[in-house]
Amino acid sequence: MNLKRIYNIPGIRIFEGKVPARKVSGERCTLPFHLTDVDLIKTSISLSVNHLGKDYKWGDATVRGYIDQSQIGWMKQYYDEVNGLLRAKTLNFHVKDFLTSNPQQNVVMATEANGNLFWNLGSWAFVDGILYQHYRERLEGKQTCLILPVGEKPRIGVLDMTNISDFFGCSAVSGQRLMLDFKKIGILDIDPGTERYLSAEFCGDFSVVSRLPFLRSVQLAVFLSNIKTSDENATTDGMSEFSRRIFEQDIGCFLSKTSGLSDLIKKIVLGETATLDVAEDRDEVIGAMVRSGYRFDDFIFDGSTHQLTARFKRSIFGHSIAGIDPSGERLLAFKIYTNNERDGLTIEKSLDSFIAAASTIGFKIKDAILMSSGGDLRIGLCKGKAPPKLLNISSDGENLLYKGGSEYGITSAFIFSRKETF
Repeated sequence: MNLKRIYNIPGIRIFEGKVPARKVSGERCTLPFHLTDVDLIKTSISLSVNHLGKDYKWGDATVRGYIDQSQIGWMKQYYDEVNGLLRAKTLNFHVKDFLTSNPQQNVVMATEANGNLFWNLGSWAFVDGILYQHYRERLEGKQTCLILPVGEKPRIGVLDMTNISDFFGCSAVSGQRLMLDFKKIGILDIDPGTERYLSAEFCGDFSVVSRLPFLRSVQLAVFLSNIKTSDENATTDGMSEFSRRIFEQDIGCFLSKTSGLSDLIKKIVLGETATLDVAEDRDEVIGAMVRSGYRFDDFIFDGSTHQLTARFKRSIFGHSIAGIDPSGERLLAFKIYTNNERDGLTIEKSLDSFIAAASTIGFKIKDAILMSSGGDLRIGLCKGKAPPKLLNISSDGENLLYKGGSEYGITSAFIFSRKETF
């Protein structure tokens, strides 16, 4: 794998490369990536969160795919409001806020942390003894995360929500574990750390795993296969009634990850033929499937039974993966960038590319965690009190940040500082 070193300061090196990828249409392409090598002996990492998201009560109709045409006008107004709140903190603001509280720190770099914080179930952060998450979610048992202990080197591990007080004094941000002790963990495997199937960790946005059409009933069926509810009267019979009850804001219903694996999730991930009951009409179903990159011979829709049968394809995206080397003294971060068409790689192929890139500069990956996907990925280089300089253009002149630029806000960020002794 060919890599070009584009940044080098004590404690941090950044390499640029390209990796073979796929367009949604199936055509081959190449996409740029950055590989960041962080020396944890010389560099400390802190976590910054947009505190305005704490306990924000979402309009639950915004759960992915849970909209219909009658809601479009309301949705735009709602998302304008939400974006103004949660996207208010750019990478520059995260750095400025951090330096205000920590003026003695020599910040050299900042990146996004978990881009889905507050937006999707399954995403959370723990900072200064406060847990930040989607207000509807109830986190139970062990949760995979990147842990940033004070005075110790970062590590990938689990935070046990039943003993969360044991973690006071450290920060943590959630992700999906992809490797443990050099062994890859597949979407249908059980993560030994959480004792849950990895598929459940994507409960908030399964479109990162599978290219599902944005149909209300399809998205909801998959969502319900990955969660359990505190509403004892809820039933999966009568999908529309269940969804209405679950997403009424005043019923006090909380959601958490399931520990099981449904046949539906298994078939979807394996690309086996799956049949779903859908509520939408023929034109809406066909339109959604075509927009999701399916050809007419890829699926069957029976209008009389309202059943959609297909072998659903795996999603391709840009991904951000963090890894720890065997010594525990290096953190390696791999960011493959996507575009408006969302060309990219599957999660598994992104991990393989990460391992290959790390090997090219002489490192093995012992543990790895998926931190974010899509358009939140970004790296900002810092010097003094100047705003971070974004790495937004590749050496070939490609735009890396299809979602905004310096004014694009993110909900959480990693702040990298040079340790005083170096």
